[in-house]
Amino acid sequence: KSLLLAKCNQSIMIGYPPAKAHNFTSSFQDGTAFCAMIAAHAPDLIDMEVVKGMEPIARHELAFRVAEERFDVHQLLEPSDTVNSPDEKSIMTYIAALTAKTTRPRGYTST
Repeated sequence: KSLLLAKCNQSIMIGYPPAKAHNFTSSFQDGTAFCAMIAAHAPDLIDMEVVKGMEPIARHELAFRVAEERFDVHQLLEPSDTVNSPDEKSIMTYIAALTAKTTRPRGYTST
């Protein structure tokens, strides 16, 4: 759990240094951490200055859409659920899938 959180924070620091994840519930509730993690690997698709002005549901929708389109990470979470009652295990599962897809070497293809 702590290793996964550390990996999250590595990406968050690249994508949007002011953000930091302290846990897998409230730290991801407003969508900023998700967007920052994805912006670290797709800065051309997520502008964190724009994200700052978005509502939490819209942040989640953006992050989940870009993760699916760019990294083939299926949307396992519903934005409204994550905003209203974030589930630690569900968020950890999604983050693990995202981390696996964004840390693969360029040119990697699964068989």
